[in-house]
Amino acid sequence: RVLFRSNHYQYQNKTLTYLDGEEPCQSWYGHRDALDAVLVEDPLSALRLVQFKQNMTSVAILGTNLNAEKVQEIQQVTEHIYIAFDKDATGKSFTTARKWGNAFDTAKVIVLSRDIKDMTDAEISALPF
Repeated sequence: RVLFRSNHYQYQNKTLTYLDGEEPCQSWYGHRDALDAVLVEDPLSALRLVQFKQNMTSVAILGTNLNAEKVQEIQQVTEHIYIAFDKDATGKSFTTARKWGNAFDTAKVIVLSRDIKDMTDAEISALPF
């Protein structure tokens, strides 16, 4: 279950995700046969990306925690990833790249000036991937 953009003051402008099981969960958007995948935190960012980056797959990993099961699923689709977590999670983007980057042929961090879900169309189109 996913609750988009909570109005609760503690979670304002966040996507809240409640998993019913222990299995890894992530959301895929775009073209599964694309050569590159962009890893983002939430479904809203993933959907915004595929509107303007139609040659890519966007994967909402539903937070910032990437684990072996999620990596294996992503490896089945691509060997080239971009990590574009929200602005407040830039440090976590680099930590993720250091931990899991060797599992892919290419792993690049995209440092964002603002969250993808809040970017204008022109800002998304100008992203370097």
